[in-house]
Amino acid sequence: MAILKITILSIGISLGAVAAVMAQACCPTDSVFKHCDLQEVVVTEKLNDNNALLKFYKSHKTSATEDVLSRLAAVNLIRRGNYAMEPVIRGFSANQIGLTLDGIKIFGACTDHMDPPTSYVEPSNLKSIQLATNGASCKYGSNIGGSLNLQLAQAQLATENPLSGMFSSSYAMGTQSTNNVMELNYGAQNFGIRLSGVYRKANNYQAKNQEVPFTQFQKVNFSVNGKYMLKDNSFLSLDVLMDDGWDIGYAALPMDVAFAKAKIYALSYKVYPKNSSFEYFEAKAYGNNINHSMDDTKRPLTPMHMDMPGTSNTYGAYAEALLNWNHKSRLTLRADGYSNMSHAEMTMYPNGSTPMFMLTWPDVHSANIGMFANNDYAINSKLTFSLNGRLDVNRASVTSALGKQQLNVFNYDVDAPRVRLLKNIGTGLSYRKNGYYSVANFSYAERPASTNELYGFYLFNAYDGYDYIGNPTLKNEYALNAELSNGFKNAWSDVNLTLFNSRVYNYTLGKYHPELSVMTIGANGTKIYEQVDYATLKGFELGLNVTFAKHLNFIGNLRYTYANDYSGNPLPMISPLKLTGSLHYQQKQLSLQAESIWASAQNRVSTAVNEKSTPAYALFNARAGYNFLLKKQRFELNVALENIFDTYYREHLDWGNIPRPGRSLITGLSYLF
Repeated sequence: MAILKITILSIGISLGAVAAVMAQACCPTDSVFKHCDLQEVVVTEKLNDNNALLKFYKSHKTSATEDVLSRLAAVNLIRRGNYAMEPVIRGFSANQIGLTLDGIKIFGACTDHMDPPTSYVEPSNLKSIQLATNGASCKYGSNIGGSLNLQLAQAQLATENPLSGMFSSSYAMGTQSTNNVMELNYGAQNFGIRLSGVYRKANNYQAKNQEVPFTQFQKVNFSVNGKYMLKDNSFLSLDVLMDDGWDIGYAALPMDVAFAKAKIYALSYKVYPKNSSFEYFEAKAYGNNINHSMDDTKRPLTPMHMDMPGTSNTYGAYAEALLNWNHKSRLTLRADGYSNMSHAEMTMYPNGSTPMFMLTWPDVHSANIGMFANNDYAINSKLTFSLNGRLDVNRASVTSALGKQQLNVFNYDVDAPRVRLLKNIGTGLSYRKNGYYSVANFSYAERPASTNELYGFYLFNAYDGYDYIGNPTLKNEYALNAELSNGFKNAWSDVNLTLFNSRVYNYTLGKYHPELSVMTIGANGTKIYEQVDYATLKGFELGLNVTFAKHLNFIGNLRYTYANDYSGNPLPMISPLKLTGSLHYQQKQLSLQAESIWASAQNRVSTAVNEKSTPAYALFNARAGYNFLLKKQRFELNVALENIFDTYYREHLDWGNIPRPGRSLITGLSYLF
């Protein structure tokens, strides 16, 4: 509890000092872009005629948040089933990257990463997705590979119509799924409340006219935001989000999910001071409770039934502020802290024998306090210099006597807490003239080890077929990152090329130990998390957004990552060259869109994890939307044909050689008021 008291005290001091901040405030918030000094990508809630990417997904009512993420140039997704895909940023994943929701920390309750924070947000309650890939990505917490921050939509005050909203329902034939959405906003002069609700149900989908078993799921998502204007420049805001999934199949895993539940809540205060160097100040307190349970009761021919429930409870606070020292300097400050308790267990029921029980996460308590600062200094009208840094004190400990006994078997002494100081520093220089821009960023970054890496106990990894054991003696994984972005933007076009290179030291991988027995029936062996000298990840991203005519727009990107360890061996889970392009036509009430997705074969695979090559594929999608009035009421009809040529394919980050859905006709109708 001592570190939690220190956390609260630190936040209190920071509140008094008016610390903390939103680092990417240099960028506008009403467009999709990737060229500001801090390399933030923002996909906003409001439909903007220049925002082709957002319009595409807002019009496609069956889209999930993962569909939006997968089109961002730096992001790919690990897919273990038809639900809750895990984000990857330029080959970095899990604790190597930062995932936050409205700036708050959320830790999953599943040892297999089947419940990333991104799975709790739907497009109906999504305001923006902020992607940072340079030194400023440490704003929300220490990481070495970038960060994603998902912001929730907020209530609108003093609206022209006090009550507004939308009801939508759609059905996809190929995936046999329904998607039902409700959005309501009530806006008075000083008070507003926004409600959103989603119900999704999917049966097993089809791939090349063959049913893919264990791809079903059901979920309900509900969120509410209440905002009260204290004065004309200050607000009090309350957010509550509840996400409940059940009967979730995971085709690539030996177990399914009985339920995945999340309760997320936060209370915040925000003020925009008048006649002050402070642009704004915000303080927030939050909590979240995650419950997740894996089971194999619906799997045929299971040699031994198992239950694997887990819980994760996090409580924290932060304060942030943005200061304009003068017309040349903008200072961003943030102070934050959190406390998390994670518990996971496994009970095995052998036929004719006594059930066996063990802790897979042995009641691990993690706490963190941190400070972040960023300063943007305008040298002149063309040059801007940025300097940022973060310092964290991270503490992790095993609180269960049984858990300590389990780890003592491997001669690990976990009686004392593990305390680490995490350091991050970055610098950048940007140049702009007559539409041309160039941004160079360099950073040193460290990250905390994950609960799996430190204290995991016989965690089966279906990707390589090995049981994994944590290692509490791991050193800090740290990285040297460099990024160069060049582009040109005018009224009708925006083209951008980004080159990046990361050298990661103390790179963490599982090492096979033949002397250790397995716990999982049929496992290939047992691995312990250990570290190699270094690994290198490098690549490029090319983005293009062109308006050919008043009603015709093209947006697309090309991405590639090349990664290997210190011996030149390929790293696992690295996506191949991938191209995404979308052509959008808008004329009055009618919108048409054609999309193509192409990926090359990936033959650079890791033999250390039994990784398989992936063949190349090409997809084509088409969508149409039409707005019309019926008895003075506004409706919107949407039709889409996904995977037009019924291509049988999988992406390289898809586990278990499970194919993606085949051709699917989607129809939807929305009522807007």
